[in-house]
Amino acid sequence: MAVLGMASELGVIEMKADKLIILCLAALVFSGCPLNAPPSAEEGAVNYYSKEIETSVYVDPDDAFLEPIEQRIYDEQGRLTAISKHTYSYLNEASPSEYPVYKISRTDVYEVSSDGTETKVEYYLYTYLRDSYQWVDDDGVTQDAVDYVLLTGKSYTADDTLRLYYDVVYDAPDAANYDVYLSITDRENAGGTITALQESTYVLHGDGVKRFRTEKYYDLDSSDTLKLSKEFATWYDAAEPYDYLYDLYHSFRSDDTGADEEFYYFTRYSRNGSGYIYEQADYDYDWENALVSATPLIRDVDKSFTVPFAYDIEFLMIKDKATVLTTEYDSLGNIILDERTLNGELNEYTRYTYNRASELTDQLRYTRGGSLLHDRTTIRFTEEYREDVYHRLKETCVYKYYDYNSSPESQEARGLIRSADSFTGKSDEEIRQAMYEKMNKHYR
Repeated sequence: MAVLGMASELGVIEMKADKLIILCLAALVFSGCPLNAPPSAEEGAVNYYSKEIETSVYVDPDDAFLEPIEQRIYDEQGRLTAISKHTYSYLNEASPSEYPVYKISRTDVYEVSSDGTETKVEYYLYTYLRDSYQWVDDDGVTQDAVDYVLLTGKSYTADDTLRLYYDVVYDAPDAANYDVYLSITDRENAGGTITALQESTYVLHGDGVKRFRTEKYYDLDSSDTLKLSKEFATWYDAAEPYDYLYDLYHSFRSDDTGADEEFYYFTRYSRNGSGYIYEQADYDYDWENALVSATPLIRDVDKSFTVPFAYDIEFLMIKDKATVLTTEYDSLGNIILDERTLNGELNEYTRYTYNRASELTDQLRYTRGGSLLHDRTTIRFTEEYREDVYHRLKETCVYKYYDYNSSPESQEARGLIRSADSFTGKSDEEIRQAMYEKMNKHYR
C-alpha cells in the first residue's frame, strides 16, 4: 500500500450482500472528546489517548444513503489536527430507471494549526467500473442490479501535483462472479513507477462463484526491485457451502543478522453449527523437507514474481500447533470474545460489546497472558439536526496502556481507499487477521 504521510487511513472497504460498500473512511484517530466525557481508565496510566469524530448525512435526495462526509481528528492533547471532507457522486444518473448508486468521488484533507487555521494539504480522486449483476431475493426471484466497483485511486498535493495512484484490474465482473479482481498495482507519481503489486487467482465452484485460490504480494526491496514478499493458497470443501478448509501461508522475516528467512504456516479453520469459524489454528510447516518429498509449494527461490510455481501440501510435513485463535459469538453472530494462544498458553484476548443495531461500542484487549489491559476502543453514536438536516455522529476514542510513542503504531501513514480484500502493504498479522474475517463472511 502506498504511504502518503500524515496519520489516518482513508479507506476500509468490505464485502456485504455480494457487493462492495464503503463502511468507513478513516482508521487511525487522535484525541479530544468534546462531545462526551471519556470513560475513566480501568487499569494503569494511559500513555496515549486519541479521538475521531465522524459525521454522516444522507447524500441523496431520497434519504436512502447515509454516508460519512467528514472526519475530525484530534491529538492526545485534545487539539483538532486534521479534517477530511468527502464528496459523493450519483454514478448511474444516465440510467434513472435503475436503483441509484452513490459513491465517494473525492476527499479533501486539511491540516489544522494550533490557532485553528485550516490548510488544504492534499486530495484524493476515485473512479469506478460499472458492474451489472443479479441476485436472488427472499422469494427466490432473480433480480437485476447494478453497482460500481473501485477502479482507480489518485492522490494529489494541494497544488494539483499527482503523487500516488493505483488501478484495479477485474476479471470481467458479471452476474455469476461478482467483483473478482486480478491485480491491484500501486504506482508513484506521474512517472508510473510500480511500488507495490497484489495478484490473485481463483477457482470456479459448482455454484458458479469464483473464490480466492492464491494471493501474492510484491514490494520494493532495498535495491528498489519489485520482489515477492508474501503469499497464500486456499483450499475449500468440494461441495456446498464450499467453506474454507485450510490455507498455506508463506512469508519472509528478518533473522538476527538482518537476512531474510522464509517461513510457512498451515492454517486449519473449524466452524460451529451456525457456520461461523470458532477456531483458526496455525501449524508449523516443514517446508524444506516438503520441497524434497513433494511438488514445490508456494515458493519462488529468488523471490521474483517472474518465476512460476506450483501449489500443493505435503500433510506429513504439518508439525506442531503454534498460534490458535478461538472466537465466541452472540445470538446475532457478533464476535464477543477472541482468545489467542501460543504453544498452548493464553497469549491475549479481546472482548467486544455492541448496541442493539450490532454496532461495535466497546473493545478491550488484554495482553501478557490476559493480565494487562493493552488498549481500549469506545464508540458512541449521537444524532442531531443542523438547520433541519439530519446528522449522525460517530465518536471513536482509543486508549493505549503502554508506551505508544516508541511503538510501530506511532509511525504516521495513510493509504488510498482500496478494493475489497486488498491486503497490500499490511503486516503478516494484519493479513492473517483480514483473511480470518473474510473467511467468516457469507457472500451470497
